[in-house]
Amino acid sequence: MKRYKIIGLCLLLLVFSIGILYIKKHDNYYLKELEIKSIEDKIREFEYRVEKLKVKKKQIGKDKKYSLTKEEEKILDKNRYSKNEILNLIYKKAVEFDVDVINISKSVLKVSNGKYALFDISLELRSSLYNIERFILSLDNFDKIIDFSSFSLFSKNDSSIINISYIGDNDE
Repeated sequence: MKRYKIIGLCLLLLVFSIGILYIKKHDNYYLKELEIKSIEDKIREFEYRVEKLKVKKKQIGKDKKYSLTKEEEKILDKNRYSKNEILNLIYKKAVEFDVDVINISKSVLKVSNGKYALFDISLELRSSLYNIERFILSLDNFDKIIDFSSFSLFSKNDSSIINISYIGDNDE
């Protein structure tokens, strides 16, 4: 009789342990499902914010009367180049690093607020690639910002052409 009680208690213990494991796995499943729903909600919220920014950007692009804040104007004033300042800088650095400047061409990329403009400048240089690299790095380490996000370098015959951008006065 004792033997049957022990076997019965073991079976009862087995049923309870299986039940506990089942409940634990079931809870983990629901926790993971809640995590997935939370992540999906965050993704939807992020997509909504991105969509709002796109709409705002389109409105700014259509409305030509977009004005800069005072902080933005201070940053632009600090980092803009005058008409001859960028040319003087380029020639000074070219002499310093033994680079021959063959041709300089400039075009306006974007006008902001009528006072500032983003210029694209194309430099045709003749020198070794090592000297051109040092020349470019010296421009990148200058106090004022020169935009290298649209930077490109082409080699043509014995010369190299680089494109960089900078902020300047709109009246140039």
